[in-house]
Order: sequence, then C-alpha cells, then structure tokens
Amino acid sequence: MDVFVSNHLSEELLYQEIDGEEYTYSYDQVSVYATDVQHVDSLSKTLKEQGYWIDSVSERIDGMAIFFTALKTGLIIVGTVAVIIASIGIFNTMTMAVTERTQEIGIMKAIGANPTVIRRLFLMESAIIGLLGVGIGVLLSYIVSFAVNWIIPRILVEVTDTTEFMDVTFSAIPIQLVLIAATISVSVAILSGMRPAKKATTIHVLSALRREL
Repeated sequence: MDVFVSNHLSEELLYQEIDGEEYTYSYDQVSVYATDVQHVDSLSKTLKEQGYWIDSVSERIDGMAIFFTALKTGLIIVGTVAVIIASIGIFNTMTMAVTERTQEIGIMKAIGANPTVIRRLFLMESAIIGLLGVGIGVLLSYIVSFAVNWIIPRILVEVTDTTEFMDVTFSAIPIQLVLIAATISVSVAILSGMRPAKKATTIHVLSALRREL
C-alpha cells in the first residue's frame, strides 16, 4: 500500500509516543516528483548529495547515452574500415577498366587525344562511383534514422511509463553531414582512381593497337 503525506505529517507518523514509550517507524523508499522534466537532473544530484540511492528517468537516459556513445565509436571504426575497403575496391575496378580498355585508349591517343583528357575521363568515372556510393549511403542512413526515431521513443515509453519521449528526436542527419560525407567519398574515389588514370596516359600507342580483343 502506498501512502502520500506531507513532511510535517510524516514526522508525526514516524515518531510517536504511545503509553509513555517512543516508537520510531522507518521507510525504505521515497518517491520524489519534479515539476518539470528539465529539473530532474538537478533534483537527482541534490538527492545523491543527501545520500539517497536514486532511480530516475535521467539516470536511465545517461545509461543509454553511454550505450550510444559506444555504438557511435563502433560505427566510426566500421566506417573507417569501410572507406579503406571501398578505396581498394575502386582502385581495383579502375585498374581493370584501364586494362580492359587498353586498345580504346590507344585509339584515342592515335587520333590525337591529349593525355590530360584521358586522365580526366578515368577520374570522372571514379568520381561517379563515389557519388553513387554517397547516394546509396545517404538513402540508407535516412531510413535507419527514421526507424530509430520511431522505435526508441516507444521503447522508452514502455520502460519509463511516461510519454515525454514521444516528441524527442534521437537521430538527426543535418545537411552539413551529408555534404561532408559526399566530399570524403568523392575525394577517396578520385584519389583511388588517380594511379589507374595516370597509367592510362602512359600506355604506348602501338602496343595498345596491337593488343587483341
């Protein structure tokens, strides 16, 4: 059974004198309610300083924050490895493209194509691969972000028995982040394609034309 009383009345109830004998009652749990969600942190800190062990919504959120920090760190590591693997993949793809189009490159050089133009063609192909990767990655990111903002509030509502989290945005992808990702992706793609593009400009015309398809 739960009983809610004021501090003054609680003192009268906890300390009573019956038939000349003093009786002291104790309690093992106190429920404290903040007037606003923004006051929960300061209230929790005050109660901790007074020696209380607390279990509040803010404490649970802090625990989740630690989890998401670890998750972000893991994602950064995975993203770095993915970028390295992608750069190797683009390098191999462009190298194969140069090898397979050796005769075409020889024809372009035979009719007077400038080596700079040939190099730019392959660099453009690398950049297009990077842009395609950005488009697919951004689309998947927004889908995941939408799913996070839809699922997590409902989980917190079930755990905390409050609807305060329904209007909270847990995942947001600003346009600046998309632009940074696009810049990194295209830059990595171009850098990965520079060596194959340079190789295309050094192909000997006669050797390329003699090569059998």
